[in-house]
Amino acid sequence: MERDLALWYLQQPQLLKRIEAFNRAYKIKAFKATLKSELESLYTKFEALDPALCLFKTKASLNKFSFLEKKERLVLVNDEELSLLVTYLGAARLAPMLVNTLLKEQKECLLTYIDTKVYNFVLTFARFMLDPHLQLEDPAFDENKLSMIKQLGAALLYGVFESLKDEDLRSYAQKRLELLYPKFKKEPYSLKVEKLCYLILKEELGGDLWIKCLS
Repeated sequence: MERDLALWYLQQPQLLKRIEAFNRAYKIKAFKATLKSELESLYTKFEALDPALCLFKTKASLNKFSFLEKKERLVLVNDEELSLLVTYLGAARLAPMLVNTLLKEQKECLLTYIDTKVYNFVLTFARFMLDPHLQLEDPAFDENKLSMIKQLGAALLYGVFESLKDEDLRSYAQKRLELLYPKFKKEPYSLKVEKLCYLILKEELGGDLWIKCLS
């Protein structure tokens, strides 16, 4: 990795922590499997001293992820952020229905599935970002659709993950979604969905981490 880029990572301690945790949890076993048995204990000791020493090695030597592409960093969201991300995406697909939800009892029902913040975000901005074919065609209020809102969002995020270049990273991200939301119908990749993911993480889920790392 180039020195300037490595320094940039080191100045992003939250991102660095997430990358390190991901690499340790999902890649270290694959690397250890390639070691001769007499070297494994030595590597384990080395890793325990400073796991970050392994972080910037090339993938060919240590089979580690560095998350150089902005899109790859979407895989680093924690469970809480992932749940909110698919909620926002799913709500954006229901924008026509949300616009037409005028009755008080319908709004009360709606807000049991999505937060007021999500509702306002979709109505004021997100409904203009998705391609029309990604939004549900029937604008009528439907409680059944609301109950599936995370599935609808997971379908869009799956398409973004499908565009990841690294096969291992792509497989991990997609399987994670399939385990959490097993009933969703897969949607193809959309650049508009990818951009919407960045916006949600930076502006809605907030925090210094995503504003810096996805800008």
